[in-house]
Amino acid sequence: MAPSLLASLHASPASEASSPAVTIEGTTLSRESLMGAASAVVPRIRGARTVAVLARPTLETIVAIAGAITAGVTVVPVPPDSGPDEITHIISASGAQAWLGAPPGAPPGHDAAEQVPRIPVRVHARDWHHHPEPSPAR
Repeated sequence: MAPSLLASLHASPASEASSPAVTIEGTTLSRESLMGAASAVVPRIRGARTVAVLARPTLETIVAIAGAITAGVTVVPVPPDSGPDEITHIISASGAQAWLGAPPGAPPGHDAAEQVPRIPVRVHARDWHHHPEPSPAR
C-alpha cells in the first residue's frame, strides 16, 4: 500500500525534512516547512466540514490545501477567473463554511466573496504539533 500524501510529507530522516517539497515563483518550502505551515492552519479550521480555496498557483494555496487535508476538511477549489454569480453558486452548492486564504476579488457591492468568513493563511506560520491522519471515510 502506498503511503498517504501526509505520510509522504512527514519526512523521517533529517536529510528528507529539509528537502524541497514545493517551489513556486522562486520560493521553496521544505517538507518540514510545508507541514509546519499546514499544521498552523489546522486549529483555525477545526470543526469545519468544507472550505473554499481560490485555486491559484501560490504557496498560500498549497499551504491552505495541505492544512485542510491535515484537518480532514473538504476543500472546494474555486477557479480564479470565476465571476461573482459563479462564486455565489459554488459557495452555495458546496456548503463551504469559509474561505481559506485569499478570497477572489469581487466587484464592489457584490457579496460573492463575503458570503462566508475568511480565514487567513500565513505561509510563514509554523505549528509543530503532529496531527493524526484524517479518517478515509470522511
